[in-house]
Amino acid sequence: MSLGHEVLKTIGAQKIHETTHISRLHVLAVIYESYDDMTKIQFLGFISILEREYDIKLDKLRQRGLDYFNDIAPEPELVNKFFITPKKKKNLTFIYIFLGLFIFVSASYLSLNFSSSKDIKINQLDNTTIYNATQNINPIEEINITKISVDINKSIKLINLDINLTIENSIKNINKTFLIKTNVDLWLGYMDLDTYKKYQKTVKKANDFSIDANKTWLLTFGHGYFTTNINGIDKKYSDKNTIRFIYKDGNMNKITYQEFQKLEKAN
Repeated sequence: MSLGHEVLKTIGAQKIHETTHISRLHVLAVIYESYDDMTKIQFLGFISILEREYDIKLDKLRQRGLDYFNDIAPEPELVNKFFITPKKKKNLTFIYIFLGLFIFVSASYLSLNFSSSKDIKINQLDNTTIYNATQNINPIEEINITKISVDINKSIKLINLDINLTIENSIKNINKTFLIKTNVDLWLGYMDLDTYKKYQKTVKKANDFSIDANKTWLLTFGHGYFTTNINGIDKKYSDKNTIRFIYKDGNMNKITYQEFQKLEKAN
């Protein structure tokens, strides 16, 4: 890494943004060499501004950037801004999740109580009412009543089994976790592959960032110095370059830039 590059990292993205008026996200992209959301012309312009403003040489950084753009060589009409800064708004997601879970568990509890009460009543019917009623009926009617009783018991068992499986699956989903930890500022872009909604986040050093572990995500990281914790299991990464992943069902797998583009443009 060149001296000029080190100078930029030392100054920091926020101060560079305030001095040069280059957007903070573009400053981070230049510092961490993540050029997915800018064009070659923008990149060269930012490098020239930084060299002039801080009287430094960024020849090596410029050359690596040019190598990147020459390797990728995207068509002009396909170059678009990958992520749009979302408007700040109050995050009510966790409140909605909590209320939804509360309603679901309450309904399940009432269903279980109802099933238990119904089971007791049917057992009483089997032991007393059916016995008394069948004393004066013919064998054919007795067979029909017995069959009805067996069918009802089977239906109740199936209802109880379905409720138990639903609660078990809900508990599994509640216990899923997906955290990202970093010791240096980390830019993250991520897209929900079910809805194709795109987001971005700058994770501050020594902070954790939580992502919904029940969804399928396409992720790109400005650099590879971070640790993930998925369902309680830590995995550490160490890579100076931009890296990309797909997350699904508790597994996060690294993918190439070409695979990333294909998934991102599938919508």
